[in-house]
Amino acid sequence: MNQNLSSNRPLEREADTFAAHLLMPRSLFNPCVASLGRPGFRQLDELRKEFDTSLMATTLRLAGINTLPVVVACFGKNGRRWKISAQDVPKRWWLCDEVDPDSFAYDVLFQGKTTGQGKQPADTWFTNEDAGRFEVTEHAVRTRNDDVLVLIYLEGEAAFHSRFDPTVGARKYTEYGSYVPSRRK
Repeated sequence: MNQNLSSNRPLEREADTFAAHLLMPRSLFNPCVASLGRPGFRQLDELRKEFDTSLMATTLRLAGINTLPVVVACFGKNGRRWKISAQDVPKRWWLCDEVDPDSFAYDVLFQGKTTGQGKQPADTWFTNEDAGRFEVTEHAVRTRNDDVLVLIYLEGEAAFHSRFDPTVGARKYTEYGSYVPSRRK
């Protein structure tokens, strides 16, 4: 599944989505998530046992149901492998390409810890000019292939209503308009 997320094959992504809907139907999954509040990996591990799914699939389903302001990402030592945001997370929040040394994920990825969690300034994770004014809650866990899986919850209502920041992200501007260049090399 981890390779499917970094893949650009629509059929693989569609199969993963179908499996998530089949194994963790919204009518059963949503009430379980609601009872947990803002689950970390310990709670998601219990939930995955209930649904007999992998931690990765359960975490992705959490973002997919769009009931919490969460960004799920996977980082390796060479940077971000992939990310998925809940649909209602504003597009203005542009996730960093590298793990910040002040993050709990850095300790998991480079210092050998197995988990880490806590509050962080949003500029630990996001490149927005005003990110330092906001907070996030970070949960990080080591994956089987020594990457780090991260849950990032946006904190506070203001994070959803702050202005658009044109200085972040991959959008390029020309005299003809704007575009997002391909990340493929």
